[in-house]
Amino acid sequence: MDFVTQTAPKSFNRQSGAIKAWSFSTLDVYIKCPYRSYLHKVKKFEQEQAEAANRGDRVHTQFEDYIQGKTDKPTADMKHKLDEANHLRRAFEQGRVEIEENWGFDAEWQPVGFFDRKVWARIKLDAIEHESRTSAIVTDWKTGKKIGNEMKHTKQLQLYAIASFLRYPELKFIEGRMEYTDQASKNRLSKTWTREKAMLLLPSWTNAATAMTTQTVFQAKPNTSNCKFCPYHPDKGGQCIYGV
Repeated sequence: MDFVTQTAPKSFNRQSGAIKAWSFSTLDVYIKCPYRSYLHKVKKFEQEQAEAANRGDRVHTQFEDYIQGKTDKPTADMKHKLDEANHLRRAFEQGRVEIEENWGFDAEWQPVGFFDRKVWARIKLDAIEHESRTSAIVTDWKTGKKIGNEMKHTKQLQLYAIASFLRYPELKFIEGRMEYTDQASKNRLSKTWTREKAMLLLPSWTNAATAMTTQTVFQAKPNTSNCKFCPYHPDKGGQCIYGV
């Protein structure tokens, strides 16, 4: 994920474009192809969700229900991460874990409601475990593969760490864990941040997201990689006229 490096003036309106709010996934799509973001977020064209994404949603719900004690029976999809799920389940019973958090921030990174009219950034967090008043672990469940996605997933954990530090001012240390549910625990992606280190990264995220939420002209970036899985590709009956 390539970031814009210029810094906007403090009074700059970061919601002056056609798209007013962003998340990690929508920003990732925008950076790859702004025109796809335009078709989805501005034109509101429907896009069919792939079966892999549907499975991901199901597995997330399974972990969520098990950790919160809504069910006592783990599923087959949880077998590789059952130790992790049991740990979080015990910590949830102790009141130290929050599950499936929906956090909203305004354009100045102040917490607001997820659907507040001022919301600028939306962060969906699978789990955060408060080890102590100053230390926490952020966990994200992934049904996809680790190999080839390390850079993207590191960026995602980085954003979650920044959001957690902003949400909880007392935190000084965060470990981010990407748990790949189809792989053994040793294949976990783990990254750590201090508050100071994370805050140094905040301007890059601010500027990258600002480029998206101030945009009025959305350029297409057709190439084999971008177009292969695009739901708007003309070969799939989609609305994009640039697909290759």
